[in-house]
Amino acid sequence: MLITLKLAWRDVRAHLRRFLLTIVAVMLGIAFLSATLALRETMSTNLVSGLSGVQPGDIQVRGPALPAPAVGFQDIPVGLTQEVVKIPGVAQAQPRYALSVTVLDEDNRPASNAGISNTLANALADFNIEYHGNPPSKNDEIAVEKTTLERLGLHVGDTVRLLVNDQALTFRITATIDYGHPVPVFNFFCASDTLVPTLVDNPDVASAIIVKVSRGSDPANVTSAIAQAIGSSYNVKTADEINQTNQENLDVQLGFLTTFLLIFAGLALLISTFIITNTFNMAIKSRLQDFAFLRAVGFAPQRIFSLVAWQAVVIGLIGAGIGLALGTGLLRIATWALDHFGIFTGLHAEISVRVILTAVCVGIVVTLIGALFPARQAAKTPPITAMQQASGANERPVWLRLTIGLALCVSAIICLLIVGLTEVKQSGTILGCGALGLIIGLLIAGPGLVKFILGGISWPLLRLRPLWIRLGAGNALRNTRRTAATGGAVMIGMLLVSAGLVVADSLRASSVDVIDNELQTDLMVLPANLSNPNTTISDAVFDKITHTPGVARTLSMKLAMASAIYPDDPQPETLLVVSSDLAHLSDAFRMKFIAGSMEHHGADSIIVPEQLAHAHHLALGDTLKIATQKGEQSLHITGIQDSSLAAAFIDDSQLEPLGISSLGRMRVLIHVDPHTNVETVKAAIHSALPTSGLVAVMDKEELKGFAASVLSQALAIIYALVGLSLFIAGLGIINTLSLSVSERRREIGLSRAIGISRICLAAGVGVESVLTALYGTVLGVSSGIGLAAALAKYLSSSGIKVFSIPVPALFVVSACALLAGLLAALPPAIRASRQPILSAIRD
Repeated sequence: MLITLKLAWRDVRAHLRRFLLTIVAVMLGIAFLSATLALRETMSTNLVSGLSGVQPGDIQVRGPALPAPAVGFQDIPVGLTQEVVKIPGVAQAQPRYALSVTVLDEDNRPASNAGISNTLANALADFNIEYHGNPPSKNDEIAVEKTTLERLGLHVGDTVRLLVNDQALTFRITATIDYGHPVPVFNFFCASDTLVPTLVDNPDVASAIIVKVSRGSDPANVTSAIAQAIGSSYNVKTADEINQTNQENLDVQLGFLTTFLLIFAGLALLISTFIITNTFNMAIKSRLQDFAFLRAVGFAPQRIFSLVAWQAVVIGLIGAGIGLALGTGLLRIATWALDHFGIFTGLHAEISVRVILTAVCVGIVVTLIGALFPARQAAKTPPITAMQQASGANERPVWLRLTIGLALCVSAIICLLIVGLTEVKQSGTILGCGALGLIIGLLIAGPGLVKFILGGISWPLLRLRPLWIRLGAGNALRNTRRTAATGGAVMIGMLLVSAGLVVADSLRASSVDVIDNELQTDLMVLPANLSNPNTTISDAVFDKITHTPGVARTLSMKLAMASAIYPDDPQPETLLVVSSDLAHLSDAFRMKFIAGSMEHHGADSIIVPEQLAHAHHLALGDTLKIATQKGEQSLHITGIQDSSLAAAFIDDSQLEPLGISSLGRMRVLIHVDPHTNVETVKAAIHSALPTSGLVAVMDKEELKGFAASVLSQALAIIYALVGLSLFIAGLGIINTLSLSVSERRREIGLSRAIGISRICLAAGVGVESVLTALYGTVLGVSSGIGLAAALAKYLSSSGIKVFSIPVPALFVVSACALLAGLLAALPPAIRASRQPILSAIRD
């Protein structure tokens, strides 16, 4: 064992240059992985600790839980406070009113440094809230949480403007709220106990009833007494229990961020695996005689295998160690950016022991996986065969791999066709299996595909007169396994990037199609900050828009969520609901009906999207059950529509009777008077709204531009993936060609001896590199387009109705891939051209 370890360490040191780029590839993957895990852990820790003490009082009494998928609780009657305060062990009880507000800047626009949530509540000065200064007692006074005050750049004595239910109110800051620790992301304000109830829609109901326990009483016992006294329909929790629930909800929400960030780390590690496999394959082929001598002196195959495996462990440890250091730097940059832009202040960034161990283990495992098959090949080679075998010669036939790979690809294509051409329940699972099968199949069939793809491309090149072209093309086809493994790294990156570009462009084309063919109005009003779910268009703003001169008709569209129970599936599912004035909806929005219409819509009716009806076998006249705040409701399907709005439709008048809680008005569609200029009406709407920065008024062309700008953010992520994948794939090409130059050292020397110039040799290496990148690009782009077609069909319920291939963008990323291949050829090309002739021939 000790001898094996010494040999492994000595071999890594002796061939460090050979493994250097492999270490860099592992390092990049581990850097992204460690930074992602640490950032997620840091944010979770800071959020949980930051929100742990913000709950006033010892106990909170809240209304019944909202029906799934909504998260939260119904409001609670204020009159219940008198009943709670009589329970033994309760010292005080008071209703807590809380509402979402918007911080305004000097121009009455939303402040850019105001975090992601702003909550205004009543002061509750006697309920364990620590005020530094005078708690607000007048209607123009306010207390601000200490971290919020710093985030907004304000001080005690300054004024702050808040938009509260369309009222722009100015408050004087009289105190700070100190929870004993920084509160990230969320901003908290407290106004007087007399003012806040007047700002809510209904002061007879509150968000919760806050309870202060008598001295000497056990909060758990008092909680049980309250629950028993008021009934099981109410939610009674201690402050500690609420904190635990908040932590669980935060973990779920941060899981989406973690998944998004891990895409980068996963892509880096996946491509790194190919580089590692290729490096060890070439290293073992160049050292077969060394392994033969070890076998001859008594090394068993298991020891040869363990020798290569320990080399992989050493490389994995080195790459993971450097990657952790780089990951720490990335983490500090990310936390600085979050703090600098006021998104997440007060973060204390550090990489925990758990993250370090995870990163090291992943680095070792990835390297071991990459070295597994080369190690097995080294262990199984007989000594006599190894001594006689020329490096890189006698490749095994590739027909078996080609057959297996093509069979997997055909199976994957069938899965993608099922998703693209039919409606099945498990379409997401089938799509995932198809995508994974396609990638694995292409990788397995790679050596055989190289012969067909590069063979077809190289056929005319091999007949051209320039020698350097023939040299490069011949070298690319000489070792198809090596070319396939190196091009496979490019292929994976280009597949993911191409699929992302096609889906993004299909979303853009679908948005343009909706605006051109379905939208029948002149203007649309929408919240300016769509990323904030609390930003909606209020009734007051809607009324001002409706009465603006030049506005002929308006139509509002409200968004709601319900829990649907389908006849073929007893498990409730989320149902997106749009409420509007259905009697006039067709004047503003052209909706295509597969069955039924809006003419016979009644109080117990619902219109469902065609995808939903097909998936759950619903027909016109069927009954759909939904769970709301008023219990289970049965609605008759009077229409099945196939428009870009893949949602169920009900009339505005149905919301309250059915007990469906609206998330707010998200759109206002405007018909402009034919005798009035559209631009004039837009300016009039902005003038009529004192806080016009909270909404955006757009015509059709501006809506198209807005859709393109939203998608540009997704494209920025895709282009980041392009850069990362091409960078790591470029490292693989450099590594492969460098090892190939070392492997062909004698051949290069003989070529120079018979008169082939340095430039010709270097150009040949460049052609080989570009052809390798071209192989990966052709496979990646073509399979990516096919995958995107199935993905677009799967996402049709999200608004993708038009499939569009962005040829210019695909051309650009393909050109970037070929350019990356050309640049990656420079170091090995220079090295090949500088080989000394005599020493190369003598080796």
